[in-house]
Amino acid sequence: MSIPLNIAEGYGKKDSQAEINRYFRMALGSANEMLVLIDFSKDMGYMTAEKHEKAYGEYEEICKMLNAFIRKTKAKS
Repeated sequence: MSIPLNIAEGYGKKDSQAEINRYFRMALGSANEMLVLIDFSKDMGYMTAEKHEKAYGEYEEICKMLNAFIRKTKAKS
């Protein structure tokens, strides 16, 4: 939930592109935290290797999208 909430908060403030990017970086941090939590879940036996692979891949994709957005908006400013 932290990822979309950070994006919404940053976009909603619209103070500056730098402020929006700050919230997108926080969203990226939350996505990276999820990668660790997904690893913990597998290591502790809460999910199968198959579910781990799927969830991890989805969060890696989210990280890539957030990184691309941050790079694109930095280039504009």
